[in-house]
Amino acid sequence: MCPRRGTKVCAKCKDARYCSTDCQKVDWKQHKILCPTFNQETKPDAFHRRGLFYPGGEQKARYVWMEVWTEHEGDAFWDCSDFGPYLGGGFGGHGLFSDPNPIQAREVTRDDTEAGLEFWHMDLNVMEPPNLGLRACTRGQACAPNFRGPILVTRKVELGDCMEKSVDVDSRDARTAADHFSWWYRDGSGKMPHLKDQRILVTSCVSPQHVADFNLSSKYLEHVIDGCDSIFASGGSGIANLLGIPLSLRLIQPFGEPSESRRTKAAMLLMRDVTSMTFGPHPRSRRYIDRNFCGTNGFASSGSIWSGDTVGSVVAARFDGLPLLRQHVVKLSVITLRLALSQNLLQQSRVFLPATWFQNASVS
Repeated sequence: MCPRRGTKVCAKCKDARYCSTDCQKVDWKQHKILCPTFNQETKPDAFHRRGLFYPGGEQKARYVWMEVWTEHEGDAFWDCSDFGPYLGGGFGGHGLFSDPNPIQAREVTRDDTEAGLEFWHMDLNVMEPPNLGLRACTRGQACAPNFRGPILVTRKVELGDCMEKSVDVDSRDARTAADHFSWWYRDGSGKMPHLKDQRILVTSCVSPQHVADFNLSSKYLEHVIDGCDSIFASGGSGIANLLGIPLSLRLIQPFGEPSESRRTKAAMLLMRDVTSMTFGPHPRSRRYIDRNFCGTNGFASSGSIWSGDTVGSVVAARFDGLPLLRQHVVKLSVITLRLALSQNLLQQSRVFLPATWFQNASVS
């Protein structure tokens, strides 16, 4: 599912939304697993909420209905759920998917009332095979082998201090859960054998400073990383996602001295804001995406962490583990620059890109 809030709805489940038919085709490999189960069972009553269940082993993921009830203590209240039918009467722990979703470069939550997604599981050290059904829902089958046994994903909102209500999980949450599971434990520590043994071809976009310092012949260098690299938990390129390529970027040396030669053109182009609904500076916000992913001048501009004079060189990789050739990065950058030059984006683009960049559409 792409990062934009599209109006095209899946004809089968009537829930998953896309910005285009092409976008829907990209997501179909994973969505077709869950799509038939979204409306398979009618909601039993008002005391049930939809959850996302990964049974374990090779069993396919599916949507399920959980019974809920509300506990009260003074003015406080919170919903409890019956996990018994899915986790065998108990669970070993749980985690929280909070903002952001780095792969999609968008919020996990829809507004400030949402607390994020929770996932409940048995002891992850139990002697059960890895949850291959969960892995099948991720791009590139990249889920760490730590996830074993049944796993249940739920969603809640916070209506105030100590006031929590459970709400239904939907297709957007399923995409978020799959994305988070795909990068969980991929922190660069190399502790995941299943991921550490992976070899993935990536491309670095080199800053003018590094080109000069190391006498390089190209701004784009291909090299190989392992599957544990922290790039898989870094920021996703919204514009690349829209084009069907789940792309991630991470900084190499983010704390260099400010210099125009540390501005990396490809990073600015690939990390354009494709989710904002307005042009112009964003008001100050405490929401994570607003601070770190929104463009400094709204839609089609670049975020401050990617467009400043301390950025330096960056690494780009595909979240699905497929090779990312330098030609792919160059082409994506050219497409993005041409989009900025076209139609009514031209004047907006001049606000945040140097005028010399608009003399031609080359990024070499």
